[in-house]
Amino acid sequence: MSFFKRLGLAAILVAIASMGWMAPAMAQACPYATVRLETERSVDADLLCQAAQPWSNRGFQVLIYVTDQASASEDAWFDHLDQVEANAGLRDLSQNDVFARDGLSFAASTGNPRLWAATVTYGEKLYDRPIDRSPQMDDIKRQVHQQIGIDPTLAMAEFLTATYEVNYAVSPAGKIAAGVFGLGGVGVTAGLLARRRRNVRQLQQQLADLQSRVATLLMAGEYLFSGDQPQNMPSYQLFVASGGDRYPNHAQQLEQLLSQCRASLDEAFLIHHQLTETTSTPIVEQITAWEQLYVQWVGSRPSVMALSDEQLRTLLNPMQMIEQPQGALAQQFYDLRQQLDGRPLQMKLMFVDPEMEHIDGILGYLEDIKRLILRLQTAPQEAPKALQRLQDQRLTLLDRLNPVPGINLTPLVTLIDEQLQNAERELHSDRALDALDTCDRIQANLDTVQQLVEAIALQRQQEATVQQWMAQGYRYPDYTTYRAAMDGAIATLETRIAGGQWEAIAASISTIQLGSETLLKGMEQRVEQHKQLNTQIKTYASRLASQQNRWKRCQEATVPYVQQTAPLYKLHQPTATTVGLTLQTVNQLLGEAQNLHAEVTQTSVAPENLDQAVQAMERLETISQQVEQHLQEINQVASSLRQEEERCTPPAFMFSHESSSYSSSSSSSGSSSRRSSSSSSRSYSSGSSSRRASSGGSSRRSSSGGSSRRSSSGGSSRRR
Repeated sequence: MSFFKRLGLAAILVAIASMGWMAPAMAQACPYATVRLETERSVDADLLCQAAQPWSNRGFQVLIYVTDQASASEDAWFDHLDQVEANAGLRDLSQNDVFARDGLSFAASTGNPRLWAATVTYGEKLYDRPIDRSPQMDDIKRQVHQQIGIDPTLAMAEFLTATYEVNYAVSPAGKIAAGVFGLGGVGVTAGLLARRRRNVRQLQQQLADLQSRVATLLMAGEYLFSGDQPQNMPSYQLFVASGGDRYPNHAQQLEQLLSQCRASLDEAFLIHHQLTETTSTPIVEQITAWEQLYVQWVGSRPSVMALSDEQLRTLLNPMQMIEQPQGALAQQFYDLRQQLDGRPLQMKLMFVDPEMEHIDGILGYLEDIKRLILRLQTAPQEAPKALQRLQDQRLTLLDRLNPVPGINLTPLVTLIDEQLQNAERELHSDRALDALDTCDRIQANLDTVQQLVEAIALQRQQEATVQQWMAQGYRYPDYTTYRAAMDGAIATLETRIAGGQWEAIAASISTIQLGSETLLKGMEQRVEQHKQLNTQIKTYASRLASQQNRWKRCQEATVPYVQQTAPLYKLHQPTATTVGLTLQTVNQLLGEAQNLHAEVTQTSVAPENLDQAVQAMERLETISQQVEQHLQEINQVASSLRQEEERCTPPAFMFSHESSSYSSSSSSSGSSSRRSSSSSSRSYSSGSSSRRASSGGSSRRSSSGGSSRRSSSGGSSRRR
């Protein structure tokens, strides 16, 4: 992925937000100034508003204007400002140079390199005041011009604050007092600006450090990867000088690494040129881009990111790999060491997370190159040691294979012996690096043999455990399928062993391990399911007893009550008849549940009946839920009747059919009485409301009204 594709707008916005500088999409109205922002830069409108407060407290109409527009000339810039000031109500364009006497305009362009693009315009109220004649104003404008491209917020806030301090001779002590006693925005703004200046200085230092470190890395890259062809580069020449020409495979690997380094270096130089030319972008974007370039160089390998400055300089300089430095090659590496000496290279990044990049980087490739050259140089000493260790392991190989019954592993011994012989021949043929590579492969194969022995032993142990459970009566439904798959995997393994297919042997080990673990976990789940079933049997015994008691209570108390009261109130369904039928259904369900519970209790004793018992338990759960639902429905009917009783009077109505007529009449009379009372109450309430409305209507606040306008005779303007 190219660098500029990785540097997305989203990452930049996140970076800016992390600094706490992200301006809201729509700033709130400022009571102290008109803040007009026509820029894509992030600007803190609230801070600019605070910076305008001291001027506003002095009675000035303040305009703050920031734009990205780059005017072609000073006259064009001033013509543009005239229009902006007119839109803000400070200038009358129908007359020549008519500007509000109390008007004050601060304007700057982020896209214009000229000093006149930072402008303060003021009316006659500030004529012959320090802002009109002080030479400090030129220094303030130069500072605004320098900062506007880095941080527009800081530039404009200091523009307002510094000019105020010049005009009213505000001392440092005065600023502190203003902040402590809340006498305006001078003290508060000064504190905010101080923190913002520290942030800007931090950003500027980060940018300078990045540029310095990238420049050092690029210089080192020109030493290490000079030349159009890998064969002409110093690292390749060092490889050949160490005897690397005897190893064509390793030479080809080195050529590929050097080609990758050269391509990455060329891209880094191109990006460096573009970043150096692009200085008008916001500083956060610049830092993000330079950090991306730094990461492209350094990469994201943990082994490289953890290096200190001294270790990074060592990685960049192959000098220590030359036992007796001499000749032009040694001189070249010596010059590189002199260039790197004392220069910092490590960098703490602000906005880019190297771990999210997942790239090797030039230093990652260089790490591989140095590892290859060091391996070449140390192979004559390391290969004999490695070969001796392997030969010692070979002596115990048969003992490790013997405990594995039923599988012919003896071909593995023959394969290991052939590889050991190859390593000896390579070592005696003055090809120590090839011998060292062969020893690495033999060690990996011996590790595979050990894994195979352990995997088969574990498989036998796990299957023995499963067989013990099966002897107790547990049945694994897929055991036949497992047994056929395992026999096939063992047969395939033996074929791969005979052919010396080491990678395929490793795959067979994984297959055997997975099948064995699946069988064991499946059987463990069956055993656990049996334990849970026995626990559920006890739970359902208690639940059935509880539901039986509730059913009896409904029969003895709830049913007579429902039968007596439901017809009188003519409630919605279920009626008393339905309640009785429901209880009959519940009785039948409880009987079936008792039989199922007895069946589950009996069948669960033998693990081989586990599936049958589980099915019966599922049916029992369904019945239990149905019983619970029916009992709740009956309770709801009884509850509805009790609520109806509480609303009806007199209470005797429920107990005597002979008094029902009287009760009904009394109830009707009572209802009528209540309605009358309610009507009277509403009438009184309405009258009260009417009176309040009348009273409210007769009382009105009078106001002379009218709009007031401040008239001004106007005046001319001056710009600085």
